[in-house]
Amino acid sequence: MISGIGRQSKRAWPADGGFTLIEMILTVSIIVLMLGFLFMTVRTLGLESRLQGDVQEISDLARGTRFRAITDRLPWRIEFTEDHIASVPPNPGGKPSETPAKVIQIERGVELLLRTSPDQPWEPPSAQVWRFDPTGVVGPMQFRIAREGAYVEIDVDPLTGRFLETARFLK
Repeated sequence: MISGIGRQSKRAWPADGGFTLIEMILTVSIIVLMLGFLFMTVRTLGLESRLQGDVQEISDLARGTRFRAITDRLPWRIEFTEDHIASVPPNPGGKPSETPAKVIQIERGVELLLRTSPDQPWEPPSAQVWRFDPTGVVGPMQFRIAREGAYVEIDVDPLTGRFLETARFLK
């Protein structure tokens, strides 16, 4: 028999139970990478929710304007300018009303682009008018809402007024 007395065993771990420098560096590196991925995910989710909020706000305005046109049996319109979007009722005397029913301010850092058909270029709003007929039919309109380099494109169904997302780019 061979006895183990007097032999030194080779351990993978030091006798005092501590970690080596390489193990500590590797652990810290993995934690930093995981935090970086977490930060990017949270930032993207926040940006996406802000874009969806912008789309929802315009969609609610369009839905309300369409409803008013149908119930009033008069043509309503939404007017787009560089700094706001306004739902404008008709004037019973025949002239268009200049007093908007509801106004949405376009926030700084938000870029709104419009076009009425896919073959036209995207253009910033400059006194464009979107008509809502008493029959419920709306004029064709497409939106691109951009914020911090990300954007979402929306196409509006002229028969139902429903907003349909056609493209999305998130950084």
